[in-house]
Amino acid sequence: MKRIQFLQGVAAALLCMAASSASLAQGYPNKPIRLIVPFPAGGATDLFARTLGQKMGEKLGTTLIVDNKPGAGGAIGSDQAAKAAPDGYTLLLATTSTHSIGPAVMARLPYDTVRDFTPIGHVGDAPSIMLVPVDSPAKTVREWIDYAKKNPGKLNYASSGNGTIVQLTAELFKAKAQAGVFVTHIPYKGTALAIPDL
Repeated sequence: MKRIQFLQGVAAALLCMAASSASLAQGYPNKPIRLIVPFPAGGATDLFARTLGQKMGEKLGTTLIVDNKPGAGGAIGSDQAAKAAPDGYTLLLATTSTHSIGPAVMARLPYDTVRDFTPIGHVGDAPSIMLVPVDSPAKTVREWIDYAKKNPGKLNYASSGNGTIVQLTAELFKAKAQAGVFVTHIPYKGTALAIPDL
């Protein structure tokens, strides 16, 4: 079984190298590449995309233009990428929110994650962190849970939108924190927009 997987991997690598050579022979890229980020400027996805875009641009010998298209948990930008010409000049920085969670929790998306996209590489992972205002009485997670239980309905949490990894992580945290934690979800177009309000 491992030998078959190895041979499949070698075959895939050879196909990628052949496709890459064919593209380079045709002068790709001969114009800037658009990198759609389905979240607002200033957030973690955007900052990552700008670093990635700079490095990719250097390697490819062209400019990668980061184009933020936030909204609907990343669906607006993802839809624009899905409808772009399949010529290699529009890329999408897809996330768990846009390509795993969104299709599972949204009744209708304007794109199909399998039919409309071709994955070309895994470029990073991001941890989830919990932040509170500096003047919060809670300084640890345990203190926050205790405070939330004593103040049901008085606390809010921000996310990058309904059905995003940030919302689902918070909901899972609430469920694991035992019964009695009632915190209101406030969805934003992206975490960058939530930080000033926090």
